[in-house]
Amino acid sequence: MAKDDQFGRDIRLSSGNLASRILPVKIHDLDTEDKTTLEHELGGVLRRLNFIYKEAA
Repeated sequence: MAKDDQFGRDIRLSSGNLASRILPVKIHDLDTEDKTTLEHELGGVLRRLNFIYKEAA
């Protein structure tokens, strides 16, 4: 996973803040097991951006 590669999951910015390399985007509802796995990997509650696609009818 991201935390085990050469860069790590979090990157220190020049301001001193930490930024995650993971950007969760919600495109559909996750199964409970998948959500639990993702939250375990993130080390906290899933906060995501909702992706809403609309097509002209």
